[in-house]
Amino acid sequence: MVSIFSRMFIYYLIVFVVWSVLSMITGKDLSLPLYIFIPLVLLVWGLAYYQTKREQSKVNTGER
Repeated sequence: MVSIFSRMFIYYLIVFVVWSVLSMITGKDLSLPLYIFIPLVLLVWGLAYYQTKREQSKVNTGER
C-alpha cells in the first residue's frame, strides 16, 4: 500500500510541474474545474494501483 501512495505522489508532482509550466508559458492563472480534477485523481490512483499490482505479480512469479 505504501508503494501505491508513493507512486501517486510522484505522478501528482509531475502533473503539478506540467501545470505550473503551462501557467508560466501562458502567463495566466490556470484553474482546474472539479469535473476534470476528480477524474484526474481517479486516473492517477488507478495507474499507480495497476503498476504496483503488476510489479508485485512479477515478483511473485519470478519474472524480470
